[in-house]
Amino acid sequence: MRKCLPYVIVGGFICLFLNCALRKMTPPDAFFELSGEDYPESHGVVIFDSTFVKWNLDGTGSERIHRCAKVFTTYGKNKYGEATFSYLDNYDTLVVKYAHTITPDGKLIPVAMENITDKPMPAWKGSQFLIPNLRMVKIVFPELEKGSGVEYEVEYIEHSPAFDSLFDSWYLFEGEEPIETKYLQICLPEEMQPRYEVVQGKLQHGELDARDRKIYTWEAKDVAPIIKEPAMPPLTDVVTKLVITTRPSWEQGSTWYYNMCEPVLVADSAVKSTVRDLIKDEIRFKNTLNALYEYVNKKVRYVETKILGKHGGFEPQPVSFTLRNKYGVCRDKAALLVGLLRAAGIDESYMVLTNPVMEFVDEIPALSQANHAIVAISTDTGWMYLDPTAEYSVEWLTPFESNKPVLVCTKDGEQLLYTPKQPSDANTMEVKATGKIGRNRELKQTMVMRGKGVMDMSLRQLFKYIPKEQFKQMILQSMRSTYGKATIDSICSGDPEDFSTPMNITIYITIPDFPTVIGDEWRIGGTGRANMSTISGNPWALEERKYPLELQFALKNCTEGELFFPEDMKVKLLPEPFEYDGKYMKVTGSQKVEGNRITSVGEVTLKEHRIPQEVYKELKEVMEQFRKYSEKEIILVKKN
Repeated sequence: MRKCLPYVIVGGFICLFLNCALRKMTPPDAFFELSGEDYPESHGVVIFDSTFVKWNLDGTGSERIHRCAKVFTTYGKNKYGEATFSYLDNYDTLVVKYAHTITPDGKLIPVAMENITDKPMPAWKGSQFLIPNLRMVKIVFPELEKGSGVEYEVEYIEHSPAFDSLFDSWYLFEGEEPIETKYLQICLPEEMQPRYEVVQGKLQHGELDARDRKIYTWEAKDVAPIIKEPAMPPLTDVVTKLVITTRPSWEQGSTWYYNMCEPVLVADSAVKSTVRDLIKDEIRFKNTLNALYEYVNKKVRYVETKILGKHGGFEPQPVSFTLRNKYGVCRDKAALLVGLLRAAGIDESYMVLTNPVMEFVDEIPALSQANHAIVAISTDTGWMYLDPTAEYSVEWLTPFESNKPVLVCTKDGEQLLYTPKQPSDANTMEVKATGKIGRNRELKQTMVMRGKGVMDMSLRQLFKYIPKEQFKQMILQSMRSTYGKATIDSICSGDPEDFSTPMNITIYITIPDFPTVIGDEWRIGGTGRANMSTISGNPWALEERKYPLELQFALKNCTEGELFFPEDMKVKLLPEPFEYDGKYMKVTGSQKVEGNRITSVGEVTLKEHRIPQEVYKELKEVMEQFRKYSEKEIILVKKN
């Protein structure tokens, strides 16, 4: 989707006009008034960041950006020394009106033509794969030093809009740098009646009549920088954001996308033949669905080659094209799956617009909020959703797409809906350990790890991309931090490509001198521990948080242990159970003794994918208490 391409500004480009001749200009007064003392923790400051939008009834228009910043530190020279803009060469024109460096004494040094480059842009950051009509302009500012500044003005002229006869966009008013003034002006024909909402903050707003147009303005002053935290929500979900559209309803957007996609969903003879080969005489709905889904998921590569069509970023390729070439992005893979499903007789299959990362403003039917396409099938119990781009998932929809906004695109139009919300049980990591301590105090243990949902995905990806020997060393290093003589005898795992059975890993372990001997006591520590981390690391590392803790999904980590000890020993001390159960988290741990066997269970359940910062410290303290509990010792002694 065009709004969400991976750089600062999204637009298009036919010709690059360079008009960098220095005008009779002077730096703004604030350039001389502001210094690093005003922003002791920042590398620079944006003096102003202004955007001026002028739109027409047919959906064409322009967006002019005027920005000025001052540099305070050496790092700031790198941060502000370049400005980049992405564009599509078959949709828009980019005009660089001027760009210059401002010296500390106020002299303006224009950017030379050779310091403004125009190159193909990678399909994603760091990629070597280039999309021919997706390009990037880079402005490099000369002679930048501490105390100097940069200023530029660029304009996008959109002549082939994504949305016919509409204005539809969203804007952020905060970033990772302090901003003195952030200003947005949108000038629309009076016939265009926008719907808009500011969320996650407040802005100064004004409206002004101007002949046959109306001007809408929003402004923020003295904007503090966003200090990023580990495991925080995306910036789009925490900073002040304006969402605006002249689209009348979600239903209209649903019908618009349906009408766009229908012509490319028609199955030709190759599509019908592929369906016959895949399902043969299969009549069971689930098996048919699985065969077609697996084909698109595994046989069609996720690759963007060129953004084509009038509605770039939204319009998929014809299903015959994607089937023949075996590549495409989300919209192309979704369209192919819809075409295959309909050819198989599952007629109530439709394209869906969604965004698995950014939250929608539900009251504003702006399709620019969407950046991903999936599939929906109408069933007797409601909509069934499938994402054919979901790699290494045994489910048709990944855990990351739980409780996300979806717009099913049908002929009559649909309201905005949400995918089913998954409970923590849907994303579970289970660790079961069975061990026996010999009279020589050596522990022989078998540990089985089994995942469900996102944890199953993680295990599959782990064994797909990390060699087994490297994985063995990772586990061994972790074990030897506690038991220095531990060895791993062998590791067995399931096939990460076999989605018919859950992925599991079995580890066979030997630990000499497992109990610590103090006098006549054998001491065993760490029994009953449940993992405190998620797949992205330990979420409780910060002392406090300014923003919510983003886990991406609700999850549960469970451990079960069974430990046999010599029959001539008995348990002298067993830790008391631990239990906490709140709105956002449940944590439990317990052990019990039966004869010469100790059984232990531990659980950490995070009930919501996002934990408010207001309760973070309380839950962090619970996890700290549980950590201490997990380290309590079990003491064995000889029987009398």
